[in-house]
Amino acid sequence: MNRNILLACSVSIGMLTGCQDTFTDPPTAPLADEYYPLEVGRSITYQVDSIEYYETVANDTATWELKETIVDTFYDNQGRLNFRIERSIRQPGGNWQLSEVWSVLNNESKIERTEQNLKFIRLISPVETGGEWNAHLYLSDLSTIPVNQQCNNLSFLEDWNYSYKEVGASRTFNGLDFNNTATVMQTGEQNLIEFNECEEVYAKGVGMVYRFFRHYTTQNICPECEWEENTECGYSVKMSVIEYN
Repeated sequence: MNRNILLACSVSIGMLTGCQDTFTDPPTAPLADEYYPLEVGRSITYQVDSIEYYETVANDTATWELKETIVDTFYDNQGRLNFRIERSIRQPGGNWQLSEVWSVLNNESKIERTEQNLKFIRLISPVETGGEWNAHLYLSDLSTIPVNQQCNNLSFLEDWNYSYKEVGASRTFNGLDFNNTATVMQTGEQNLIEFNECEEVYAKGVGMVYRFFRHYTTQNICPECEWEENTECGYSVKMSVIEYN
C-alpha cells in the first residue's frame, strides 16, 4: 500500500479517536448507613437541654449528658441483624447510669430504630436533598400508651412527614466540625393550637450529631406569638454532640 495512503488512514483514525465524546457515570447518592454507621463499639455523647411546659406551674428546664453506645448484636424473628444500643445518662462530671436499651437495624437500606418499643424509620436510601418518607409507618394505637400529661398523648406522633435537605453541607456543633452532613426535617401536625416539628442532623461516618424536637400545645389562640412564649403544655428537647468515636 502506498505510504501516503497509510499516513492518511492513520491521521484519520487519530482524528476520529481524538474527537470521541467521553462519558462518565453520574455520582452515586450515598446510602443511609453511611450517615448512620452500624458497628459494635461506636458511641456518641450529647449535651441535652430540655424544657417541659405547664399551664399552671413554672416551666421545668433541665440539662444532662446522654451517651448512646452500640454494645452488641442479635437476630430478630425474621433473621435480620439488629444492633443493641445502651443509653446512659449523667449530670456533667457525674457517673454514667444505664437509662434505656434501644435497638437499630439496616432494613433494606433503611435505618430503623426501636425506641421505647416504638419503631421509627430514621433514614432512607438514597440520601439526597428532596427525598421524603413516612417515618412513623409502624406506629399504631398510640392513644392507649400512658403519659404524665394528657396534652402529651402520643397520638401527636401520627402521620409525620420526613424529608432530606442540605445533603453534603458542612456543620459545626460544640466546636466539632463535620464536613458532610444531611439534615432530616420532620413535620407533624401544625395549627393554631398545636406545633410538632423536629430537626435532626447526621454526619457522614459518625451518626446523629444534632436534634431539636418540639411538641407544643396551647388554648390561647395567638397567631403572631412565638410558640416558646405561648405554649401551655408540651416539651422540647435539644441534643448536640460533644464527643464521639
